[in-house]
Amino acid sequence: MGAFAEYAVLMAAGTVSLPPGWTDGQALGLVVSWPTALAALKPLGQLESGQTVLVQAAAGGTGQVAVKLAKHYGATVIAVASSESTRWSRSWAQTTSWTHAAANLLPRSFA
Repeated sequence: MGAFAEYAVLMAAGTVSLPPGWTDGQALGLVVSWPTALAALKPLGQLESGQTVLVQAAAGGTGQVAVKLAKHYGATVIAVASSESTRWSRSWAQTTSWTHAAANLLPRSFA
């Protein structure tokens, strides 16, 4: 089976039911953003409670998950978003318990 297979067979224990009304795009976050953030923080980053984590692109899908997981594991979170995402990330920050947040305001030519 290749990476672009239309169907896959797996054990029922490896599946989850989606909430009613979820789109395929929303469901994709469960298999892309969450495992990516978890792998970066725990097995690779060996995150422990009390550590400080810098999350780049915190306004993106994987970045939002990384912020949530890092806080769940007891880390201090410093979240950075690009200037294009700043207005959106500010509104999201009001609904999230950020520890620290910053916007990357460098011109694109320096980024």
